[in-house]
Amino acid sequence: MSKRHGSHWHLVTYDIRDAGRWRKAYRLLRGHGERLQYSVFRVRASDQQLERLRWELERILDSEDDLLILSLCPSCGRRVKERNSEDAWRDEPPVRFTE
Repeated sequence: MSKRHGSHWHLVTYDIRDAGRWRKAYRLLRGHGERLQYSVFRVRASDQQLERLRWELERILDSEDDLLILSLCPSCGRRVKERNSEDAWRDEPPVRFTE
């Protein structure tokens, strides 16, 4: 999906129990976003584009499958970190608390 006025980042994640349905959902999302993990994608879309994507996913999914779509605010979308990316873990490690 191209950057259009009114589009913003969404995190799309799914738990699909059937390998065939999983592959269909994966192929659909691969064409719309950036894969972050096995079943997690970051998608830039307008509300209309996101609704169309959700509708297409619903046609693939079964009642036993799960789908979660989270809208990210602009600063949240920029702060999504991937463990395997070059700059993902440049922040200082968290402070360890001792008891």
